[in-house]
Amino acid sequence: LTGDMHDDYVAVLMDVQLPDINGVDATKRVCSFEAENKRHRVPIIAMTAHALTGDREKFIAVGMDAYIP
Repeated sequence: LTGDMHDDYVAVLMDVQLPDINGVDATKRVCSFEAENKRHRVPIIAMTAHALTGDREKFIAVGMDAYIP
């Protein structure tokens, strides 16, 4: 999400296992962009097919707002 495109979204469904960058790193980039540019927070919802104990807490800690296993 960059520039004006950021304002077009009400939420992001973030795949935790993206092919080029994992969802945790992508979330950190989005959160940094929002903070640096004083943008409103777009809720990020983590999604994964490989649910492990502790995943929810890990994803919430990096800035995701919810988790769908």
